[in-house]
Amino acid sequence: MSFIGRLQQKRDELRAQQADPWYVRLDRAHGKLGDDGVERISTQTLFDILEVPQRGRTAAAGRRVAAIMR
Repeated sequence: MSFIGRLQQKRDELRAQQADPWYVRLDRAHGKLGDDGVERISTQTLFDILEVPQRGRTAAAGRRVAAIMR
């Protein structure tokens, strides 16, 4: 992919993240640092931070959270 293409892709990703109301709350979420230096947090903990009710914790909601966290 060309440099311009990568810039456009990154721009689109940033716009998508900022348009999601969950982005601001998830931006401040922090997990625990593992022995391998990777920070991890469970999806259930993120749903708790977002105050998503149990019936709303669907696979689609999990994918939405995962996309924002990436």
